[in-house]
Amino acid sequence: MTNPLVSIIIPSFNRETLISETLDSVINQTYENWECIVVDDGSTDDTINTIERRIKKDFRIKLFSRERSPKGASTCRNIGIENSKGDYIIFLDSDDLLKDDCIAIRVSNFMKYSDYDFLVFNCLGFKSSPGDFNLKWNHLTKSNISPIERFMQGDTPWATLSVIWSREAFNINGGWDEEALCWQDWEIHINSLLLGLKFKTFDNSPDSYFRVDHQFDSIGKIENTKKQLFSRYKIVTKVWKKNEMQIKSLKLEKFFMLWLFRLSIFFLELGEKQKAEEVWNTNYKWKLNRKWYFKLWDSYLKLGYYKRSKINAPLKKMMDYTAYRILKVHFWDTKNSFKKILVEL
Repeated sequence: MTNPLVSIIIPSFNRETLISETLDSVINQTYENWECIVVDDGSTDDTINTIERRIKKDFRIKLFSRERSPKGASTCRNIGIENSKGDYIIFLDSDDLLKDDCIAIRVSNFMKYSDYDFLVFNCLGFKSSPGDFNLKWNHLTKSNISPIERFMQGDTPWATLSVIWSREAFNINGGWDEEALCWQDWEIHINSLLLGLKFKTFDNSPDSYFRVDHQFDSIGKIENTKKQLFSRYKIVTKVWKKNEMQIKSLKLEKFFMLWLFRLSIFFLELGEKQKAEEVWNTNYKWKLNRKWYFKLWDSYLKLGYYKRSKINAPLKKMMDYTAYRILKVHFWDTKNSFKKILVEL
């Protein structure tokens, strides 16, 4: 394969002022054998006309509309996959940008590492134009922890636009969860790692850009916090059921208890005691209650240490310190949480 076709798939909703920049960054690629599949999610502004003007400029851009439920970026991405023909796939949001040589570099590396399933590259945040903020997404690699453990505890090593997939490998994943309100990208990457897909990271200069700190409508915006938490719980449950044997083989059970713990606290803080109990009792279904650290977190919940007070604050820190020293994972504190890095380029 000397000149593979690359499919860039973009879901879009009410992005008349931003999507032209995204499409221009694709049109300006030095690598020419690409197709750009834009799937509109029911825009009510001038997004459609904006895209059609770009189509007149470059026939490689194709526009589709979501004509089935549910609404959302995941459905649009799946529609994009169904209508794409590329050997490789890149997913962008409708306000992301690509560096001019992004696809060329990614394809070149796939030619060198043709037996890999997906490759991961650095991306950089910007506000109005690339270079005005230089917010690196994260360190792609850390010497003392694996990527799957980082995803599991919320230290997200890479973003969706950072990845180029082989079509065959992405299809093994099963596509995007159209019912989920959030965490679809988390699920995609976790499943890929648990399935043992072969990947390689390239911790060099960023080749793509994500927009930060804007007030535009987002296709993935969630208004209802309770619905968002329900969706997170469903995603965590789905990943466990799909990969239980591999999770146990890799000794990752503590991370799933960690998410059940966090979600239980969030529900309690919203006054959803019954739902919090349902989430936490999932530990019994998965037989995680047999782990010694279950007692620690169970006591934390039952004694109400999650409630804010002068007394509970030091107890939280003490219990978190104890858990981290033994388990190497934080259950409340944020020392291992995702932190973006400002960089000088």
